[in-house]
Amino acid sequence: MGPGRMAADRAVQSQKSVIVGDVRTDPAFISWKETAAKYGVVSVAAIPMPTKKDWAGVLTVYSDKAGIFGPEEIQLLTELAGELAYALEALQDEAARRQAEEALQESEMKFRNVFQNSRDPIVVSRNSNHVFENQAYLRLYGYDTPEELAGRPVLDLVAASVRDQMAAYIRLRSAGEPAPAFYESRGLRKDGSEFDSEIQASTFDLHGQIHILAIIRDITERKKSEERLRQSFRELREAFQSAIRALSSAIEMRDPYTSGHQERVTRLAVAIGREMGLDSDKVEGIRIAGMVHDIGKLSIPAEILSKPTKLSPVEYSLIQSHSLAGFTILENIPFPWPIAQIVLQHHERMDGSGYPNKLTGEAILIEARILAVADVVEAMSSHRPYRPALGPHAAIDEIRKGKGAFYDPAVVDACIRIISRPGFSFN
Repeated sequence: MGPGRMAADRAVQSQKSVIVGDVRTDPAFISWKETAAKYGVVSVAAIPMPTKKDWAGVLTVYSDKAGIFGPEEIQLLTELAGELAYALEALQDEAARRQAEEALQESEMKFRNVFQNSRDPIVVSRNSNHVFENQAYLRLYGYDTPEELAGRPVLDLVAASVRDQMAAYIRLRSAGEPAPAFYESRGLRKDGSEFDSEIQASTFDLHGQIHILAIIRDITERKKSEERLRQSFRELREAFQSAIRALSSAIEMRDPYTSGHQERVTRLAVAIGREMGLDSDKVEGIRIAGMVHDIGKLSIPAEILSKPTKLSPVEYSLIQSHSLAGFTILENIPFPWPIAQIVLQHHERMDGSGYPNKLTGEAILIEARILAVADVVEAMSSHRPYRPALGPHAAIDEIRKGKGAFYDPAVVDACIRIISRPGFSFN
């Protein structure tokens, strides 16, 4: 390190000019006397070069004469240092600007390459108007060149039926507010034809302005497939409902004295399920199970089913077997609900006194617990070969007495509320 470097370091540390009038006599620099003499250096001036952001460096001036840097010379050197610092800073800013421009151009080139080569139709809009669009977008909407769309509103390519909704989404995004990222729409081609579309939209800032980038997909074929599936489902559901009604009719043909029993039980069970706030899918399972809950009676001799006198223990045992027989008939049918299990359990009781498996409490499906109460209430309210109808009041007394022991308390309460309403009828 020479005297000049030493002076420059001190100028940087102190952020002030350092003036050495004579290195041969200055105590701080005397150790460098021989080195200074070798290069003919007697006095040194180190002037900092400050910029707006930092330091550009230090202007170091040497002289072979002592005491040459007086106030006037120092003032001139300080001004020169400032001008040099300004020039260096401008050069650095210009280099940074060019570098930023080159990086931006490279980024834009990459973006345009990806943008144009994408197989998905893509459009960029600003203030609701077209800015960029790729070839896939032009093909989708039936245009030949980007010039045809330059500056045109993107809503020109949206069907009138959804234009207001799309305009609302654009306003939200342009204002920087949340809007759906994925949504369906209707596109409008150049020839006036429409198509179903799916749009994925997002926003980005370019040169201080909000732009919207949207990727559009033609989902016409998907929509057609979905409609075909819905139609197939409707047809399948109707066929399924017809099969259930046929099974229910077959049961009633075997037991004419309980004609309409399954339908009435079903109506009440469905009403209870809704009253309890069960979801629609569970309620639908209750409805299907109700329509076939006595299907096991097909295995019981008709003379027992219609016997007008008290049943013998053996005959009663046969009647009790109908829930297991119903399970056997239904267990291999791939219902989307546990229909076979509901039918199997609809004569179980909360305290384990039911049949066939003496289940208790929560081990019994809620659908079966609902069906059990509806079954008892309908049976007591209707005529039977061996007794006249007892009426809904007797049925309410029965389930109220058995509440908690035989029947689920929540199911009983819901059932009583339904039956007690003015105008209730099984018919």
